[in-house]
Formats: sequence, C-alpha cells, structure tokens
Amino acid sequence: MAQAQAHAEAQAEVLAQAHAQEEAQAETQALAQAEAEAHALAQAQEDAEVREATREAEEVAAEAARVRKQEEAARIEAEEEARQTRAREAEEQAARVRAEEAAAAAAAAEQAERERAAAEAEAMADAVETQAAEAEAEAEAVAQEAAREAEARAEEEAATTAEAARIEAARVREE
Repeated sequence: MAQAQAHAEAQAEVLAQAHAQEEAQAETQALAQAEAEAHALAQAQEDAEVREATREAEEVAAEAARVRKQEEAARIEAEEEARQTRAREAEEQAARVRAEEAAAAAAAAEQAERERAAAEAEAMADAVETQAAEAEAEAEAVAQEAAREAEARAEEEAATTAEAARIEAARVREE
C-alpha cells in the first residue's frame, strides 16, 4: 500500500512536472507570440512612420518643385520684360537718331538753299553791275559821238556863216 502510494505520488509528481512543463511551454509560446506581435506592431508602426515620412518628403519635394516652377516662370517673365525694355529703348534711340539726322539734313538743305540764293543774288548783282557799266560806256560813246557831231555842225555852220559874211562883205565893198 505504501508502495502504491509512493507510485501514485511519483506519478502525480510526473504529471505535475508534465503539467508545469506544459504551462512553461504555453507561457513560452505566449511570450514568443507576444514578442512577435510586439515586433509586428513595431514594424507596422515603423512602416506607417516611414510612409508618413515618405508622404511628407514627397509633399515637400512637390512644394519645392512648385516653388522652382514659380521662380522659373518669374525669371522668364523678368527676362521677357527686360528684353522688351531693351527693344523699346533701342527703338527710341533709333527714332532719336533718325530725328537728329533729319534735323541735320534739313539744316544742311536750308544752308545750301541760303548759299545758292546768296550766290544767285551775287551773280545777279554782278550781271546788273556789268549791264550798268556797259550802259555807262554806251552812254559815254553816244555822248562823245553827239559832241563830235555837234562840233562838226557848229564848225560847218560857222564856216557857212563866215562864207556868207565874206560874200556879204565883198558885195558891200563892191557897192
């Protein structure tokens, strides 16, 4: 009987050890599962954080790209405005040069016209002077001719008168 009890106790001890071992295994499995779940949760949280960080990085990159686009558009617009300003200034400069050239040409034409008119007036004055000198010389020649003719007539009349006086004196002497 004591032997049976010892056997029963030993069997109970073995069962207790087996049960304790099962509990230990269950506990180990539960712990391993808890660790696996914790690891999976940590991994999921890390994945979520990575996705969030990636999304934020993509948003930042998109914002940076949008800002770069705006800056590029502003730079292109500024360059276009500068080009238009340069073109406008060049056109204004060309217009000023053309106006100055036109004014210089008009002044030169006016000066040439004045010089031509002065030369024409001088030539006319020379012609009038020449005509006056010719008329004066002609008048002098006519006057000299008239004086010669008058002198010749006077001499002729004087000779005629002297002849008539001689004839009259001779007639008077004869009487």
